[in-house]
Amino acid sequence: MNKKLLSNTTPLVKNVWIRCILGFVFIMVAVITSEIAIKKLSRMVGNFDYIGLSLIPLLFTLGAVLLLWKFMERKPLSSFGFAFRNIGRDISLAILLPILIMGSTFAILVLSGQIQIVSFNFDVWKLLYFIVVLMFYAAIEELPLRGYLQRILLESIHPMWTVVWISILFGLMHISNQYFSVVELLNCMILGGMIGIYFVKKKNLWFPIVFHLSWNYFMGIFFGSSISGKSFGYSLLTIQSTGNELLTGGIVGFEGSLILLVISSISLVFIYRKYKIN
Repeated sequence: MNKKLLSNTTPLVKNVWIRCILGFVFIMVAVITSEIAIKKLSRMVGNFDYIGLSLIPLLFTLGAVLLLWKFMERKPLSSFGFAFRNIGRDISLAILLPILIMGSTFAILVLSGQIQIVSFNFDVWKLLYFIVVLMFYAAIEELPLRGYLQRILLESIHPMWTVVWISILFGLMHISNQYFSVVELLNCMILGGMIGIYFVKKKNLWFPIVFHLSWNYFMGIFFGSSISGKSFGYSLLTIQSTGNELLTGGIVGFEGSLILLVISSISLVFIYRKYKIN
């Protein structure tokens, strides 16, 4: 861990846990404020599409974490974690590993007769459109969790414990999903673990954002699963679940599938071995 990078200035509040609590509350206020802004703006200009619904909370969230970084942590914004240098291979992995995870889950479910392909719906503009939408949604979660909370926790506790605690928080954030399941919780925690292990090693936010984007995009937009129980109204493949809900995930989608749980667990071991934490 690069101690110099993490402690080159004195934070406004010395206690890490108090800063975490204050930061979390401040970010939640920003998110709630963005939702209020969306409702008020909708009355003025009409309903927003998915770009608007994701961009507005992203701007509020980004503003909140950058303010915390600048004035609570007293660190330069250039150190926040958006460097592009020497991340090509990591970004490739962030795209390809979720493809492999979701593709394997999809293939097993189709070949075992648990799901059926109903239709193929190619629309290049919608495929590109949802890359942008899901990148915004991924950034909304990764900026505060990895960019701020995990980063400052690294000052106080063992790096592996930062992965554990932030992964648990990431999983618990999905409890509010309408069709939440225990399997979904475990899969989200494993997703958080894979992202968190990388972040401990590299301190770069592009991998978490792109990995999260790729996970949701190929699960929902490409292979036709719900994303945490939510449908965006378009997918390249339309599928129908005909088998056991513990295997297919049912209305939750692949994140509620035991098959995904096994495959993602194997992937977590791979990430851990690749980005070993000392």
